[in-house]
Amino acid sequence: MAVQYLLIGVGVLALVWIITPFGDEALAALTVVSRLELLTSALFLNLSGALMVFTAQNTGAGQAARVRDGVRHSVWLGVALTAVVSLLLLTERGPVAALFSGSDETRLITERYILITAPFFLCYTLTVVLHGWFNGIARTVVPLVCTVLSLGVVRLPLSYGLGHARGVDGVMWATVIGWAAGLVYTLLAAARRTGSPPQGGHDRDHDIKAGPMATSDNWGDR
Repeated sequence: MAVQYLLIGVGVLALVWIITPFGDEALAALTVVSRLELLTSALFLNLSGALMVFTAQNTGAGQAARVRDGVRHSVWLGVALTAVVSLLLLTERGPVAALFSGSDETRLITERYILITAPFFLCYTLTVVLHGWFNGIARTVVPLVCTVLSLGVVRLPLSYGLGHARGVDGVMWATVIGWAAGLVYTLLAAARRTGSPPQGGHDRDHDIKAGPMATSDNWGDR
């Protein structure tokens, strides 16, 4: 997890380097956007952390059904909260942008960023919530690989390429594509995890480690 956060920090610095040639207004908008993302993502990061602790405790206690229900409830709560947050950002993007900057051009860039990315914010929030489950079952490599893929392999190169092709809007769309890539990888990892057969031993061991979408008859209360 420490390596994951380190990579995110390095990625932000790389984004600053990519945005700088577009001028001071674009760079200021990036700062505003970073603050917005910090505020909007804090709720989902806390939800992910709570799910991590919940999953670890109940996995250790052999309560597979509670883990399954906890993940499902967290995902649905994340979906509901994301809908509210995204709607608020879209409808109030003008006043929100004005809170962080007095420059008209910076506000316009910030509003465009919200308009482009807010409808896809669910990709980010679902990824973050599911990472709490992976961390809770001690599969911390999945969130790390997801960060490398989403940020390092997809978002940064696309930000550079689309930025030269479409300007600042290209960098914004690179953010959306990066979120989508991270979610796809996370869902594939979850599907692979839930679909893995037991590696020997009693089925209970498989039940404890199985994911939230498992449908085996072994998913009963122990």
